[in-house]
Amino acid sequence: MYLRPPDRPAAIRPIALLPLIILMGVIVAGCAPPDIVDNGGVSSSSASVVFSSSPVSFAPKLYFGSTTFNPNAQICDAVFGVTRANIDDDVTPAELVRTLFAGPTEEERVAGYTSFFSMETANAVRSVRVVNDTAYVNLTDIRDVIPNAGTSCGSAAFLAEITETLTQFPDVNRVILAIDGDPEPLYNWLQLGCSSENDNCDATNFREE
Repeated sequence: MYLRPPDRPAAIRPIALLPLIILMGVIVAGCAPPDIVDNGGVSSSSASVVFSSSPVSFAPKLYFGSTTFNPNAQICDAVFGVTRANIDDDVTPAELVRTLFAGPTEEERVAGYTSFFSMETANAVRSVRVVNDTAYVNLTDIRDVIPNAGTSCGSAAFLAEITETLTQFPDVNRVILAIDGDPEPLYNWLQLGCSSENDNCDATNFREE
């Protein structure tokens, strides 16, 4: 993450330094600096089960890789937000992730944006359900269409595009994926396996009613 240095302050006379040093000491002692998250310029609780598919008003973005900002994929999971005029502010999670799976437009690709997604995967999203703080994205079998996502760096990039796009919604803090209702084959394909991060591949929330 690039942070622009502040403008150079005006010269401070020696007599004014002591109060300033004391004040800075009080501030530093009284509060710790906030955490800084850098994953390509994108900053990334359960009670009773709550289903949500309602739109949330915000300025939605699609997150793709970029050969301009991340040449040679130096950071595997670096993704960058793209705003499109034709995406409404009240878009739903399902609508936004389906747009993501259609991939960058020709203009965006010319500008250097890259993605595993294209018109070949445009119809890959079967359903999206938000349960508590998790978006459960059920896909068709895309493994033959985008085989490179099965590499270690590829899986990080693949997941980053989806996760950063969906966690823009205030009620989504994580994303779990499945192929035809079963997370296990997808996470095995991504070389990640089943773990607590994906609910140990529990398929319960992918069952279509």
